[in-house]
Amino acid sequence: MLWIVQQGVSCTSGTACTAVGHYTNSAGVQVTLAEIWNGSSWAIQSTPNPSGAKNPVLNAVSCTSSTACTAVGSYTNSAGTDSTLAERWNGTSWTIQSTPNATSAPGNSLNGVSCTSNSACTAVGQFLIAGTRFTLTEVWNGTGWAIQDTPNPSGNGGNYSTLQGVSCTSSSACIAVGYYVYSNGVNGTSDEPLAERWNGSSWTIQAAATPSGGTQSYFNGVSCASSSACAAVGQYRNSAGKEVTLAERWNGTGWAVQSTPNPNGAQDDFLSEVSCTASTACTAVGSYNTSAGGSATLAEGFNPSWSVKAPPNPTGAQASALQAVSCAADSSCTAAGFDRNSTGVPVTLAERWNGTGWRIQSTPNPTGAKESYLDGVSCPSTVACTAVGYDTDGGGIPVTLAEVWNGSSWTIQSTPNPAGATASVLNGGVSCTSSSACTAVGIYRNSSGATVTLAERWNGGSWTIQSTPNPSRAKASALNGVSCTTDSACSAVGYYTDTAGTIVTLAERWNAGWTIQSIPNPTDANDSALNEVSCTTASTCTAIGQYHNSVGVQVTLAEVWNGSSWAIQSTPNPSGAKASALNGLSCTTSITCTAAGSFTDSAGVQLTLAQDYS
Repeated sequence: MLWIVQQGVSCTSGTACTAVGHYTNSAGVQVTLAEIWNGSSWAIQSTPNPSGAKNPVLNAVSCTSSTACTAVGSYTNSAGTDSTLAERWNGTSWTIQSTPNATSAPGNSLNGVSCTSNSACTAVGQFLIAGTRFTLTEVWNGTGWAIQDTPNPSGNGGNYSTLQGVSCTSSSACIAVGYYVYSNGVNGTSDEPLAERWNGSSWTIQAAATPSGGTQSYFNGVSCASSSACAAVGQYRNSAGKEVTLAERWNGTGWAVQSTPNPNGAQDDFLSEVSCTASTACTAVGSYNTSAGGSATLAEGFNPSWSVKAPPNPTGAQASALQAVSCAADSSCTAAGFDRNSTGVPVTLAERWNGTGWRIQSTPNPTGAKESYLDGVSCPSTVACTAVGYDTDGGGIPVTLAEVWNGSSWTIQSTPNPAGATASVLNGGVSCTSSSACTAVGIYRNSSGATVTLAERWNGGSWTIQSTPNPSRAKASALNGVSCTTDSACSAVGYYTDTAGTIVTLAERWNAGWTIQSIPNPTDANDSALNEVSCTTASTCTAIGQYHNSVGVQVTLAEVWNGSSWAIQSTPNPSGAKASALNGLSCTTSITCTAAGSFTDSAGVQLTLAQDYS
């Protein structure tokens, strides 16, 4: 089964949203996922995965413009070590950025990110050494990522400290929150809320307040309207042993617990995310367990005190949950999630706050879908919201789902599937030259069971399938990347398996129709593949990938298109490398390109790799 999960979303306008997460592809392999909204449709973007990575995931994304996004997460390398992951969108393609990992730490992860400019991002998470977890922060300065020294609470009984979220109002003002395990030597250990502040030169622990009589306290999310106005939310266990909501307020000098209500009869309550548009205007969402044993939605608003906004639950629902919230103003908030209807089927759920009350909005579910979920939402204005998630179609195959709010209704954007196809995936990326001109590529399995190339085109009103050729007698063909410079000039690259079972490079060109281009393979090469392409003009494209040389070592590959033919470029490989590959590429001019990938060194350790062409 192919699972698709979107973890985070960031919007810079009503026509520019980016969502990230991960999915399990048709081969059962988990890979990263990014999708972009251009004001009229969602399209999958090609995202690189570290070579040999297991279970890569993007947990959060922050965009400062439609051409500048940073996503963070983690992956397990070939040595079985959990490592940090960061990817950057430059308006043309996603590339993996080299991120450090704590020295001698076998486990590293980034959970949240906040960017205030193209050259200022902060990511937070944790790392593991000898069974103990410590806080981790990394900062991007426009040229590279570096680990910042972050303190860990004294008395942390050698067990756990983690940062779950971060909010920055400038490059010198950030708040990160999470929790830690506190050992008091008397009553064993207790989970306590953790907040740390960046002042432009160092991180310091802030004294987060602990609810009177409470234990097991956690911060799950934070939002800052200014450097002196932040709200953190989560949950704690009260003196009666029941889990209840937690909210704390930062006023520029200290944290204080705020009184938060809990629904009557609720068994356990928690707040998972918060959004503040002003110091006195915040909305938090989560869920709670009912006395009947089910779950229900929960939302609370602060203005200037917290109160239950009493979001309704769909009639007959067996369980409901709001997963995310976004506010464009104090009187305009939208929360999204899902509920299990009276027959136990998960369906989409959206609710809207108008300043006085919550109202369930009608959200469509794809016809015949077995399950539908909304996991994230972002509202850049009071009449523009986008929610993302996934659905499982009637054949049991999960496919991506996007819904858009135009101020009056929610609608689904759809993409076609080739006639007779038993599986279709647009996993090769998309390239748009305007809001009414996009091309996406990938693969599908035809009625004969063969894997063949797929391309689809967005014309501003609908997606249509374009006819793509496949090499004669190819056993399988795939398009991995696409780049368009005009409506009539696109290049797509990938690979195919020939009659002898050897993988060879593939390039196709769009100019009123798709045609296969002649593209060379390195002399004596085995299994050559192209992973990405970047074009700066209709007659200038560069493609990158990898191949196995005559002695069986995997090495990097680059080829260039000059308007009439493709030619192989010489690419270096790290000394002593056992395997090297290039997965991501960005070219700003015909003679300026940066490629990113990874290599395995002589000791068998997988490391990041970047190459420049100029």
